[in-house]
Amino acid sequence: MRHLPGIGPARQLSCRVELAWPGNHGLWWNPHLQGTHDQIAGALDELAVRVRIDPLTRVILRVDPAARIRCNLELSAAARILTHHHPAVDLAELPALLREHARAIRGRTSRH
Repeated sequence: MRHLPGIGPARQLSCRVELAWPGNHGLWWNPHLQGTHDQIAGALDELAVRVRIDPLTRVILRVDPAARIRCNLELSAAARILTHHHPAVDLAELPALLREHARAIRGRTSRH
């Protein structure tokens, strides 16, 4: 995860996470989060848990263990925007990807 230069840990971040099914199957999750680095990281950890325990996740993985999902994560602060686009993530690996982004955001806090 790249760094947003000059954004200290106390600064407010805005984060949008778009989880969508491939093709024209639509959005699954589309939260817009606001808060400090730690609050955004905590919200991403919570989203990872919600995705993992969502009944839809379990049904889809039972039917298609290789199911994929599109994940776009956009962080912004002080007129700077950082976008992470993952066009095809294994659904089973999505919680780990969200936790990885949360760890990266927390890691940015300790460097300031």
